[in-house]
Amino acid sequence: MSGDRLSLLNTLAFTAVRLAAAEFEPFTERLLLALAQPAAEDDGLRAKIAQRLRDHTPAFHQLLRDSLQEELLQAVEAAAEQGRAAVRSGALDLSADSFDAMQRRVQAENLAQALDRVHADQLAILGMRITHWLWPDELRTIANPFRGLSFVNAVVEAWAKFEREPGSLAVFMAQLRPALFLPLGMLYEALNRELAVRGVLPDAEQRYQSEIPELTIAVTPSTRDLLQAWLAPEGTLKLIPAKADALLEAMFDRLANDERLPFRTRKPVALIAQALMPLLRNDSDFFFGEDHPARRFLAALFDVALASSDGDALSQQIAALPERVSSAALPQLEAGLRQALAALDQANAELLTAQKTEALRQEAGAAALSAAEADIASRLETGEVDPLLEDFLRRQWVQVLSFARRVSDSKPELLPAVTGLMDELIGSLQPKQGAQERRQMVERLPSLVSTLNSWMNVIKWQGPEREEFFAALAERHAAALRPGDARQALEQRMETVSRASEHQLDRRASEQQAAADAAYLPVVHELAPGAWVELVRNDGSPVNCRLCWISPARSRLVFIVPQTKRVFMLRTEELARALRAERASPVRVGTWAGDALEAALQDLRD
Repeated sequence: MSGDRLSLLNTLAFTAVRLAAAEFEPFTERLLLALAQPAAEDDGLRAKIAQRLRDHTPAFHQLLRDSLQEELLQAVEAAAEQGRAAVRSGALDLSADSFDAMQRRVQAENLAQALDRVHADQLAILGMRITHWLWPDELRTIANPFRGLSFVNAVVEAWAKFEREPGSLAVFMAQLRPALFLPLGMLYEALNRELAVRGVLPDAEQRYQSEIPELTIAVTPSTRDLLQAWLAPEGTLKLIPAKADALLEAMFDRLANDERLPFRTRKPVALIAQALMPLLRNDSDFFFGEDHPARRFLAALFDVALASSDGDALSQQIAALPERVSSAALPQLEAGLRQALAALDQANAELLTAQKTEALRQEAGAAALSAAEADIASRLETGEVDPLLEDFLRRQWVQVLSFARRVSDSKPELLPAVTGLMDELIGSLQPKQGAQERRQMVERLPSLVSTLNSWMNVIKWQGPEREEFFAALAERHAAALRPGDARQALEQRMETVSRASEHQLDRRASEQQAAADAAYLPVVHELAPGAWVELVRNDGSPVNCRLCWISPARSRLVFIVPQTKRVFMLRTEELARALRAERASPVRVGTWAGDALEAALQDLRD
């Protein structure tokens, strides 16, 4: 293989490092946010390493850049040689025999596999192009040097070098998940585009789509058909008693030991199952009808079980049920359970008030905020906005713009005024080409800065951060008023082009993420008050949350964790993103009985 072919892959590796480095800061912010979440095993280590990360962020970023560059260059060389790179001297050895090292290796591989699944199509197309570039006349299979494991290993190695506190690496790796990790989608898109521009399989996307085998859909018997064949094979709904007893016992055994149920409720559920079995063994409607009273009763029981706490009224009501179960009483028992849940909702009404009010406030301004963010993004995408202003516009000025949009009906003159002020601020930091421009700018600056300060008072932005911004702004204005030379102009132009490219990549990455998240929006829209959603905490433990309220435009959802009385709000798109990242999943208690019946049938048939 010629050196030119390897040279191009090395160029791609450097490009990948540059694109990834632009995401180090957001990655670190997400990591700090995750570390700030309380954990059951917290002994102060999380806070300690978080503080070190805050104090030495540049050092971590430099280690991360170095590790990523070394990892990708080694992976590129290994792909070209179709061999495996040896463990480098000083590198984190994830193949060691200790239990902790093995656990870290498994964690790294699991995360890498999850990342590869998220970006499977882009990664496969990139692999096609790289293989074709290296071996155009041969059929070979190589490990894609840009697969998720290369990035995961680099990130883990960088942290191991950065923080050597015992236990730190385990805490760090516990936070890593696709939603927190570096956004590899935009990186794969850029690498694919670079290869396509260079003529490396420009039609790879079309080839990939055409080579995906069509799925063959086999007609499989329904659960009802399987039940009919196994439980009542004579062709009627007359049950075989022995089989009905075995199926009920297997089904209720599954339900009573279901890990989704709180442990404190499993014994009462087992006793309720024993009381129900004699009532159902000859009841074909229970096996074949999803709306059977016993199934509705069980759904209400599981609903109450998830909401109960040790010793509370709900758990006491569950404990009293075994003695009250009878065929005629099931609808009444279900109604009692539903009333208990309604009473719980009423008792929690005051807890929800503040979150509802905040949700309504946010929803009322959501359209204005979205439009304001779009106004700012359209100006940033050109790359001409000074980096100092980028952060200011995104965090502070967006509040001013959204306010102007909200009151545009009563004060139509305000929006063009604040939009013009934003454009004037952006232009004020552009180099002034002549004495007249500089003089005009000097005359205008006091009024411009004064108006900006007035608006900052309106949005209540106070403190050292504001003082630092205006001090830095004054320095930028002074630099803009100084005559520049041709070299400075060229450097500024190169920086502008680079920023524009990064913003365009960011926009496309955001669009891709929004499109991917949109596939999960129907699941969110199906939720109704009273539904359960399991969320995964940052320490990896699950928690069941009950949906209490949905805003009028269905853009905000308010949840409660009944056991802790914690109330919180999620935006619709946030929950969709959590579903996509497998950090959330609906808990459909109404299907548990049917699912257990189907699984029990499968076990007995096998």
